[in-house]
Amino acid sequence: MIHIAGQPICVDDRLRQRCSWCGATLIDDDLTRGMVPDDQPISEPTTWGVGDLISREGTFPVVTCVVPFSDDDRLPDGCCARLDAAVTL
Repeated sequence: MIHIAGQPICVDDRLRQRCSWCGATLIDDDLTRGMVPDDQPISEPTTWGVGDLISREGTFPVVTCVVPFSDDDRLPDGCCARLDAAVTL
């Protein structure tokens, strides 16, 4: 399934990013569980760019990647925004 990345939101130590169209969870991270060596600073968490098309496949492991897209293109087949409204995700 291909999703449209929405705005990432961080509340306390929880980072979440969902699809702007259907609400599917793209990122759900507990930031207290990250590991870095003592001598390195903690970096900003990585999120998808807002509006990027993100392909998610599989269950374990889940494989995600950005789908190339320009504003002149039609949304690709398999994008949640192109599904019939009667289809339940």
